[in-house]
Amino acid sequence: MGFYRVLLLTIALLLLGACAAQNKKPKIAEQDHTLKVVAPSWKEGDEWRYSDGYGLVVTSIKGNVTTFQRIDDPKQWFSRYGFLREESQSHDAFRKVVYRSAPPSRGLQLSADNGLVFTREYLADKKLRVHRTSWVVEGRETITVPAGKFDCLIIVMRTRSLRSGWHGFERCWYSPKLKHYARIEYKYGSGPISSRVLVSYGAPLPGEKSTKSTSGKANAEKSVSVKAPEMKKGQIGHGDYFVQLGLFKNPKNAERIYAKLKKRGILVVSKEVRRDGEN
Repeated sequence: MGFYRVLLLTIALLLLGACAAQNKKPKIAEQDHTLKVVAPSWKEGDEWRYSDGYGLVVTSIKGNVTTFQRIDDPKQWFSRYGFLREESQSHDAFRKVVYRSAPPSRGLQLSADNGLVFTREYLADKKLRVHRTSWVVEGRETITVPAGKFDCLIIVMRTRSLRSGWHGFERCWYSPKLKHYARIEYKYGSGPISSRVLVSYGAPLPGEKSTKSTSGKANAEKSVSVKAPEMKKGQIGHGDYFVQLGLFKNPKNAERIYAKLKKRGILVVSKEVRRDGEN
């Protein structure tokens, strides 16, 4: 009898435990609706360089409008009111916003609980384009890129033409410390999804408008010995320091990069760069 009593008690306890497990609700991760991003106070001379060769430097500031120039292609530039673009000059067109259904001041702060959605009209070489655009903060993430480790807020911009099927998006891992993004994924129109990561950045010293870039692994003020490694077929050569500068999409750019390294006091002991198995 004692054995059967113990058995019945054990079964009862197991049944109670099963019922308790069924009644217990699983925890569901909730989105942080308190996330906010305030547009930074840029300074002339702030600069950022990325893995695909893309680079930006702040050239002028007038009130809340900041102008950025491409380091890799100085003929291209754009201006922003906070996070919102106002004017831009690309290879093929000059663009200027002429109307926005939201005041430009809304671009000074973005948040997760109050996404910014608006219609904008802009001229592209005197041709009117109309887009529906949205900005929202989607989350927070700490990421590591060649320039270092950064706490980032994920900002997503989506835009589509109201007169054609064109659409695009940008997902930025924005770092308040950098005052720019450490990583970006983007797609414009029928182009492929692309990305770039930060390899170096700089800020002007007091009283100066320009500065040398800094990076996570190499200091441009020190003499560093660099050697490009042998590459496998289909890869592009990049050595310990090239990780800071980005991959060479075109090996002909190597001489330009080496010249910049030499100017910064960096000793290059090998200029061998291979692509597709060829010298």
